[in-house]
Amino acid sequence: AQMGQMIRADWPWQVTAARRGADAFNRPCVDFTLDAAGATWMSDLTGRYANPKVPGGAYLAILVDGQVCSAPRIMSPIAREGQITGRFTDKEVDDLIRLLTAPPASRPAATTETEALKGKLVQWVETFFRENYRDITARKTLEWGEPEVTADGDLAIRYKFLATIRDKDQMVIEQRFAFTPNGKYVSAETIEKGPATRPASAVRHAASRPVTVAGKEALKGKLVQWVEKFFSENYRDITARKTLEWGEPEVTAEGNLAIRYKFLATIWNKDQTIIDQRFTFSADGEYLSAETIEKAPATHPGSRPGEK
Repeated sequence: AQMGQMIRADWPWQVTAARRGADAFNRPCVDFTLDAAGATWMSDLTGRYANPKVPGGAYLAILVDGQVCSAPRIMSPIAREGQITGRFTDKEVDDLIRLLTAPPASRPAATTETEALKGKLVQWVETFFRENYRDITARKTLEWGEPEVTADGDLAIRYKFLATIRDKDQMVIEQRFAFTPNGKYVSAETIEKGPATRPASAVRHAASRPVTVAGKEALKGKLVQWVEKFFSENYRDITARKTLEWGEPEVTAEGNLAIRYKFLATIWNKDQTIIDQRFTFSADGEYLSAETIEKAPATHPGSRPGEK
C-alpha cells in the first residue's frame, strides 16, 4: 500500500445518506451518497489514488472525531455515490452507518472549520472589491451571511453593505458572492438593492443650532479624527493626500455633525485632483455621508494649491 498522508476537504461537505448494502460476494457493506461538494472533493481525491499500477493499491481512511473507523482500499474513482466493502459483521456495518450519518452537533470541529471558511470567503470578497466596483467610493459592512456550498460545489457567502456611489448617492446592497474552492471568482448575484434611508427613530427633528465657541475647537478636532479614520478605511484609489483646508464644524437639522474638507488627492499614484467634500457623522462618530461640493483636476500638480 502507499505511504499514508492526511488529506481533508477545506470546505463543508457531508454524507447525505448511508445505508446497508451487499457487495459482489453478497457480504454486508455500506452504500453512501455525498452532497455536491463532497462529490467534487471525493472524485478529485480518489481519481488521483485509484491507480492500478500501484502495488497493493491505496487506502482511504475514514476518520470520525480523529479516530480511524475504517480504511477501505480505493478500487475505483468515487463521485456522488460509493460503497465501503470489507469483511464486516452486521454490527460493524450498523456502527459505520451511524458514524457516517452522525448529526453536525456531535462534531465540535465543524464550528471552527466553518469560521475558518467564512474568514476565507470574506477575504476573497474584499479582494474582489479592491479590484472591481470602481464606482463604489466608500463602503460600510452591514451584515455577513454564513458560508454555503452551491449545487456546483462552489463556495458562496451573502454580503450586505452600505455603498457610496461616486462620492454621492448611498445604496444598501445585498449580494451573494460565489467562488471556486481555490478562490477564483464565479459570480455576484444581487439579492437586494435600494436607496439608503435612515430609520425614523434615528432622525432628530431639531432646528440647526450653532456650536459654542468654547466647544468648537474640541468638536473640530473630533471631526478631523473621524474623517481621517474614514480615509484610512476607504478611498483606496487615493494613494496620496494633502490637506488644503478644513471648514468649521456644523450641527445639521437632524442633530448630526458635519465638517467641510478640501484636499489634493493623488489617484493611483498618477493623476492629481482637488476635492472639496462635506463629511457627516452621527453624534457618536458613525459615518453617514460624504457630499462632494467640488472636484476638479489640479491645474499645476507641482505647485501647492490653496497656499498663498
